[in-house]
Amino acid sequence: MSKPRQNRTLLSALGLAATLCAWSAPALAEPGDGVTTEDFKISLFADLAGGVNTNLYFLASSEDTSEGISPVGRFTLTPHFQLATRNPKLADLSLDLSVGLNVMAGGYDTAFDQSGLSSTLAGAVTFNPLGAFRFHIDETFTRTNEAPNQPSAQSFNRIINRVGATASIVPGDGVLQGHLSYHNNIALHNILPTADYMRHDMLGRFVWQFFPRTAALLTVDWRILQYFSESRGALNSDVGLGADVAPNVNSKPLRITGGLNGLITNGLSLRIVGGYGWGFYESGANFSGVLIDTQLSYNYGLSRRNSVSLGYARDFNDSILGSYTTSHRFSLGLKQKFGERLSIGLQGAVSLRQLVFPISGGQVGTDGGAVVVLPSQLDDVPITLNASADYTFTKWFMLGVQYNLMMNLTDSNVAVAAGGDALGGREYVQNIFMVRARFTY
Repeated sequence: MSKPRQNRTLLSALGLAATLCAWSAPALAEPGDGVTTEDFKISLFADLAGGVNTNLYFLASSEDTSEGISPVGRFTLTPHFQLATRNPKLADLSLDLSVGLNVMAGGYDTAFDQSGLSSTLAGAVTFNPLGAFRFHIDETFTRTNEAPNQPSAQSFNRIINRVGATASIVPGDGVLQGHLSYHNNIALHNILPTADYMRHDMLGRFVWQFFPRTAALLTVDWRILQYFSESRGALNSDVGLGADVAPNVNSKPLRITGGLNGLITNGLSLRIVGGYGWGFYESGANFSGVLIDTQLSYNYGLSRRNSVSLGYARDFNDSILGSYTTSHRFSLGLKQKFGERLSIGLQGAVSLRQLVFPISGGQVGTDGGAVVVLPSQLDDVPITLNASADYTFTKWFMLGVQYNLMMNLTDSNVAVAAGGDALGGREYVQNIFMVRARFTY
């Protein structure tokens, strides 16, 4: 090895040693406190859960299948790693990594085939977090593991990557704020690759905080949605790809909304935001209409840690099935703590949803030789209910129970005129019961 190269190697080693010396030793702590240094805190915890899913494949109760609707056992193990900056000044860094093992068993011969891994990797850094000008960069990678809407040897996996940046101006004491952001989103589907897309999200958000806890808001949300395929395939009875039955229509949806968010009394708060939205679809049916997002909340109890809330929202969204959906959503939420250890939560929502297809009045395609008639729209009433109770025994151990109800009340469907069944997963009732534990280092 040459003398200059030896010198560079020695300098690199000395630099690494200096860095390790500058990194303070982890502080002693009890289980559940994590690991702390002078600059960072590291949290390690694992979620373990087991329970039953009464309708894994979203089958209709009246659907005639050889296996029928059978409960399926579900078991999950999800370790988490989190890193966060302590007392950030120049930069605020965060990192969150989780990998979940999902195991399905019983009920169907294909249930075990839906087992697999889900994962999330999220990282963010904010430069000058306490200054008048702030710059934020974030990246989130997600892989899901889900069951399709009919018995199959294939699980439904999505890969979603979201990366972007936000520039913020927060002068003085933050009475006036401005935030401009851009995010790039890519979504990939293993079973339905013709629905893969890229989306560009551009958001401007402006805040005037004219009282300490009350602010006026103005938001401009513009997105550019681009599908990688010109047309979309149908799912046949084996959860494979049939012939192309509908075009993929790119769009540039725009939402402009404004309103108020803040306190009415010491415990009562109101968010009321309204505006207008346009779908700007390249062809076929389009959307334009009023948008509303409002929520009334009441916080009560010691330190006002308990709350009850009512909400209503009117919005539209792009849809894998068809072009877009419009919805009226009514929601209810409750959070209640009993002392420092027991907490319960309840969230419910009912939506009146319409799904609109690209071609008004319907379109005819083929799926494995069968003629598929696409209606101009489908009408749904999705209902969700999530209830949970958690008890914290120590800082390192929490035990809880959870119940989830998901159902869709509908009698409108995609009709198959010649052979085959109607599209599955439209009308269903699903109950999920889980017992879960969290172990924290």
